[in-house]
Amino acid sequence: MPPPRSRRQPKIISLLDHTINGHQRESLGEALKLNTVIRTLGNGMAEIDRGTWESRGRKEPKLLKIVMVALTVAVLFASSLSLLSNPSSEIPPAPVPARIAYASHVTINIGNNQFTNASGVVWGSGTVADPYIIEGWDISASSAHGIRIQNTNAYFIVRDCYVHDSGPSYYGISLHAVNGIVSNNTCWNNEYGIALDSSSDNNTLSNNTCSDNIIIGIFLD
Repeated sequence: MPPPRSRRQPKIISLLDHTINGHQRESLGEALKLNTVIRTLGNGMAEIDRGTWESRGRKEPKLLKIVMVALTVAVLFASSLSLLSNPSSEIPPAPVPARIAYASHVTINIGNNQFTNASGVVWGSGTVADPYIIEGWDISASSAHGIRIQNTNAYFIVRDCYVHDSGPSYYGISLHAVNGIVSNNTCWNNEYGIALDSSSDNNTLSNNTCSDNIIIGIFLD
């Protein structure tokens, strides 16, 4: 009879304890549950190893033990990462741009000769040298296109606006038959972020951020 082997926890326990402690836990409860599972599995491996010794009456091959331990470490390590990471499937909050003080405004719909303070114009006369300026607005587009400018020969600039949450029905910024500059705007969670159709010419789009829009960020027809 071979001398009885001392019962000790397999090295897998200390390895996995070290691995788990190296990752950020979301909660102490999840970590304790995982540690309990690991120690239970470790005890089970010790019993299997002892039973194999007694039934065979000889030492289990080292290569087989190494393979078993390596496979168990890999499986439990993957499980620990899954429990600790817990990725969220929720839609992220709207990314409000930094360093701009926005003022809330209703949706803007401008045709020819409709550039007024009520329609979001803060200054300008509509000429090349002095374009109308629409800027600094936070617009929820849930009921209409956020900013819609169409059928005008006036020159304008739309800049530093935050247009969001139209869902699948409306655009963030919609331009049709115009001549303007659209720059440094953020369009988030609209059907289209910015849409410029083929009837428009002499337009400039620059430094706009269009993210998480349903169909496309910037659409040029």
